[in-house]
Amino acid sequence: MNEKTTFTSFLPLLLIVLGLIGWVGGEDYQIGTERAKIAKQVSDQAPALADVDTAKARYVNFLKDLLVTGKTDAGAKTVVLEAMRSGIIQARQRPPEGATNAAPVTPAQ
Repeated sequence: MNEKTTFTSFLPLLLIVLGLIGWVGGEDYQIGTERAKIAKQVSDQAPALADVDTAKARYVNFLKDLLVTGKTDAGAKTVVLEAMRSGIIQARQRPPEGATNAAPVTPAQ
């Protein structure tokens, strides 16, 4: 009964290291599968995005043509004015000739 019992820290450290390796591996696998799912979703939506780009380009070209036609045709001008009032066409006001964006200067006294 006089034998001294010695304990080693090998087994607890081995379990901690194996658990850490397993946890990191599981996280890596989960991130990889999520990235693959997201990449598949994005690639599946590519045709729809191409259709949206095509429709947007056609719409922009239509509005440009309408604005050009509105300069000479009274009916098109009415359509352009109504579209501007409703917010479909947003016109940028041109500043008057010689105007700048500089802050106004107060006169010296």
